[in-house]
Amino acid sequence: MDSEQSAVKTSEDYGFSVLKRGNNEIYPMPTFVSLLVSDLTASGAWYKKLGFVTLLAVPGMMSHVRWIKFADLLLYPVGDKLPAQPGAGVRLNFTVWPEDISLGELAAEWRARGVECVGPTATPWNSTELTLRDPDGYQLTFTQVDYSRLQQNHEFGGKIEQGYKELNPELQRG
Repeated sequence: MDSEQSAVKTSEDYGFSVLKRGNNEIYPMPTFVSLLVSDLTASGAWYKKLGFVTLLAVPGMMSHVRWIKFADLLLYPVGDKLPAQPGAGVRLNFTVWPEDISLGELAAEWRARGVECVGPTATPWNSTELTLRDPDGYQLTFTQVDYSRLQQNHEFGGKIEQGYKELNPELQRG
């Protein structure tokens, strides 16, 4: 096999646009998550440690933070009225593009800033994950496709495609 065939593919080789961290573009958000937090200032500072950009902060009312384009969080303070188990059953997932930064680099960066995180850990579905909890207990998982495993694991991709076809027969093209 020549070097061109053996090169690890990237996000763009699979047709994905790479979204970089630090985007402060203003646009209508198609989807976003709102989190109730006990301390708006502390939560805003914690997300900033992760590299989220603060787009809007209204002291005592709300803060709008962004990981990458289309990955926005709105933080709303509720003080001591926070539910006993905030985020129970909720897992926020964020994509990290390998062309931007590796999960290993992110983990080292965050740990140096005092953020506890678990991973990076390889998953059976050709990705790697880094998991942490914010000051109010919400679980955040940062996921990165492992293109080297994806290329080698055609069987897994075939199972996903077959499952999709079985679950969505009405979407099949003639």
